[in-house]
Amino acid sequence: MMKWYKSLDEDEDEDEDEDEDVDEDEDEDEGEEEDENEDEDKDEDENEDEDEDEDEDKDEDEDEDENADEDEINDEDEEEDEHENEHLDEDQDENEDEDEDEDENEDIDQDEYGNDEEDDEYEDDAKDEQENEQSTCEFLAIEDLSKYSPPENWEELYTKLQTVAMTIPQDLTHPFFNFVSGIDDFLNTETIQITNKNCMSREGGCPSWKEIKCKCFNVENRLYLKTICNDPIDDTKLHDDDPGQYKVFVQGFKNLCEYAQACLTNKVTKDTHMLLGKFLTRSMENISANLKTQNPFLINHNEDVDTLHFKLKCADKGCGYTRKHTASNTQSTSEQQSENRAEMSMWKSEIRVRMMIMK
Repeated sequence: MMKWYKSLDEDEDEDEDEDEDVDEDEDEDEGEEEDENEDEDKDEDENEDEDEDEDEDKDEDEDEDENADEDEINDEDEEEDEHENEHLDEDQDENEDEDEDEDENEDIDQDEYGNDEEDDEYEDDAKDEQENEQSTCEFLAIEDLSKYSPPENWEELYTKLQTVAMTIPQDLTHPFFNFVSGIDDFLNTETIQITNKNCMSREGGCPSWKEIKCKCFNVENRLYLKTICNDPIDDTKLHDDDPGQYKVFVQGFKNLCEYAQACLTNKVTKDTHMLLGKFLTRSMENISANLKTQNPFLINHNEDVDTLHFKLKCADKGCGYTRKHTASNTQSTSEQQSENRAEMSMWKSEIRVRMMIMK
C-alpha cells in the first residue's frame, strides 16, 4: 500500500511537474508573445516615428519649396523694380539731356539771331515811323468821296481778282500779275498768266513807301494812298500834263497779286475796294484839260516799284507829254542820283545785315 500511495504521490508530483512545465511553457510562450508584441509595438512605434519624420521632412521640403518660390518671386519683383528704376534713371537722364540741348539751342539761337529786345525795338521804331508819316496824311472821309463813282467794271474786277487768287501756284516765291491793257482787257482774258517777279532783284532795288515822293491821303483809316507825285529823280514838281503826277500808290501791298489774295481772304472787303475805286476816279477827274483830251485809262504795271500802284495810259505813249529837265535840273539830278545811290546802298546794306541776323 505504501508503494501505491507513493506511486500516486510520485504520479501527482510528476503531474505537478508537468503542469509546472506546461505553465512554464505557457509562461515562456506568453513571454515570447509579449516580447514579440513588444517588438511589434516597438517596430510600429519606429515606423510611426519614421513616418512622422518623413512627414516632417516632407513638410520641411514643402516649406523650403514655398520659401524658394517666395524668394524667387521676390527676386523677380526686385529685378523688375531695378529695371523700372533703370528706365526711370534713363528717362531722367534723357530729360536732362533734352533740357541741356534746349538750353544750348536757346544760346545758339540767341547768338545767331541776336537779342529779341533789339528786334522788338527795331519793329517798334518802324511802326512809330509809319504812324508818324500816316499822321501827316490828309484825311478823307467817306462823305468826301461820295460824289465819285468807281471806274467802269470796278466791282467786277473784285470778283475777278478773287478768282485769279485761287489759281496762284504755291511754289512761286514772288507771284506776280498785272493788267497793262486796262481793266476791260483783264476781265475778258480767260487765263491770267502768273509769273515769279521780285522788284528787289533789280539793280538799285525799289523805293520804300517813305521814299515815294507823293502827297499822302488817309481814307477813313482804311486806306493809305499817295498821289500828286513829284519827279522820282530830283523830287521836283511835275508838269500838270505829265501823267506820272497822277499815279496812285496803295500802302500795304507789293503788287496786284498780293491785293488779289487780300480780296480772297476778305482782308480787303468789297466796300474798301469800292472806296479805292472812288479815290481813283477822283484822281482822274483832277487831271489837266490837255491830258483829258488823250483819253487816258487806268492800268497796273508795277514792274518798277515794289508797291501796288495804278497809273494812266493813253494810245499815244506819254499821253502827249515828254518829261524834260533844264540844265540846272540836270545838274541837280546828277547830284540827287548820287545821293540816292548812296542812300540806297546804305539801305541795302542794312537789309543784308538784318537778313544775316535773322538767318
